[in-house]
Formats: sequence, structure tokens, C-alpha cells
Amino acid sequence: GAIAIGWVAAQTNQQTNAIAIGVEAGQANQGQNSVGVGYRAGYISQASNSVAIGYFAGYTNQRYGSIALGIESGKTNQSTFCISIGNSAGGSNQNQKSIAIGYYAGYNNLGTLTVAIGDSAGYTQSGTQQESVFIGSQAGSVNASDYTVAVGSYAGQVGQKQLTVAVGHRAGNTNQSTYAVALGYQAGANGQGNSAVAIGKGAGLNSQAANSIVINASGSTLDNTTASSCVINPIRSLDARSSVIRKTYWNTSTSELSYDENSNVSEIWDTRSTSKTPNGYRSDPGGLNVIREFKLNTDVNSPFGASTYVTLETYIPYTDTSGGVCWQQVF
Repeated sequence: GAIAIGWVAAQTNQQTNAIAIGVEAGQANQGQNSVGVGYRAGYISQASNSVAIGYFAGYTNQRYGSIALGIESGKTNQSTFCISIGNSAGGSNQNQKSIAIGYYAGYNNLGTLTVAIGDSAGYTQSGTQQESVFIGSQAGSVNASDYTVAVGSYAGQVGQKQLTVAVGHRAGNTNQSTYAVALGYQAGANGQGNSAVAIGKGAGLNSQAANSIVINASGSTLDNTTASSCVINPIRSLDARSSVIRKTYWNTSTSELSYDENSNVSEIWDTRSTSKTPNGYRSDPGGLNVIREFKLNTDVNSPFGASTYVTLETYIPYTDTSGGVCWQQVF
């Protein structure tokens, strides 16, 4: 049997085991095992095994196995196996197997297999968007693309592109580009470029370049508008003369970051194209240094006239003359 309680509830073609309670609830073509409770809940063509509870919930064309709870929740064309909970959640054209929880969550065209949780999360989409996650007030709110993740209030709010990740308040907020990652408050907030990575508060805040990296723990914002580059702040200053300090290198072939165990051994720099006076070394590289350079003999004017090249060794005892004069020797 079926149950109909209320003025013209289940008036036309109610199927077996269906329940319609409220004015015009389940009014026409309510399917088998369906439930419509509230004014015009499940009003027209509520499919089998679906549930609509609330004023205008599942109002028209609620599909098989879907659930709509709240005022105007799943109101129009809620697809199969959808869940919408909250006032106007999944309000129009909620696509199959998607979930909308919260006031106006997934309100318009929420994509297939997409999850929107929070006030206006995933609010309005193109209709083709799918398999995304929006969690937080207005997360992924407007025109997100496929396979995106936005977690945090206003994360990925507008125009989040395919396969992006934005985690944190206003992370990837506006026009986050394909494959980009933004983690932290306002990370990659405005116009983050393709395949860019921003980690930390205000990292890559404005127009972060494509294929770039920003890691920020400075407490201030840190931008990077140079493509294929890496910016990190802060980096601690240490005395490089320590026996445990090693130089770090980047392999351009493998992209591996490594250190040289023998980097405390003195190096000789090829500076044949530059020339400076001994005192010029006080500012670059600075005091308390010993510099060894590969030089043209004609530049140095050494007594080794037969030799084309020499090694010039410069001692810079201090940053100014109070520590003594700079002096050089040639080998």
C-alpha cells in the first residue's frame, strides 16, 4: 500500500509503498518506495527509492535513489544516487552520485561524483565538471574544472582549473591554473600559473609564474613571477667555515638536490673575464675570505712571463682596513 496525507497529496499515479505527507507532496507520479514530506516535496515525477523532506525538496524530477533534505534541497532535476542536505543544497541539476551538504552547496550544476560541503561550496558549475571536492564556505564556488580539490573557506573560489589542489583559507582563490598546488592561507591566491607550487602563508600570492615553486615561512607574502624557478624564505645564515657545512648542488639532468662531502676543500674559480684591485675584494666576496682564481697572466702582470695562465690567491683579512691590507700571491 501507499500513504498520502495532505491536500491533493499523491493525487496522481502514486506507486506502491510510497509516502507523501504535506500539501501537494508527491502530487504526480510518485515512484515506488519513495518518500515526500513537506509542501510540494517530491511534487512531480519523484522516482523510486528516493527521499525528499522539506518545503519544495525534490520538487521536480528527483531521480532514482536520491535524497534531498531541506528547504528547496534537490529542487529541480536531482540525478540518481545524489545526496543534498541543507536549504537549496543541490538546488538545480545536481549530477549523479554527487553530494551537496550546506546552505546553497552545489546549488547549480554540481558535477558527477563531486562533493560540496559548506555554505555555497561548489555553488555554480558549468555542468560538465566532475569528480571534484569542495569543502568550506564558498570553496570551489564558481566554475571549477574536473578533478579539483578545494579545502578551506574561499579556497579555489573562482575558476579553479583541472587537476589542481588548494588547501587553506583563500588558497588558490582566483583562477588557479592546471596542475597547480597551493597549501596555506592565501597561497597561490591570485592567478597561480600552470604546474606551480606554493606552500605557506601568502606564498605565490599574486601571479605566480608557471612551473615555479614558492616555499614561504617568513610571515610576509612572497611572490615569484619567474617561470621555472624556486624561491624559499627564510634560509638560515651559518658560518660556512664549520667542519660540518657542505655545499649543495642541483643536478640539471636528474633534478636531484645533493651535497658534496669534499666541498670544504678549496676551489679555484675561472675569472679570466673579470678584473679588480685587491681592495675590491673587501665588498665581494667580503672579509675573512681566501679566494683562488684562474687568471690570464697578462691581467695579473706576474713575473711568470712565459706562462699564459696563473693562479691568483687573494687574502681578505677583514671588511675594512682595520684588519690589515688585502694581499695577493701568484702561482
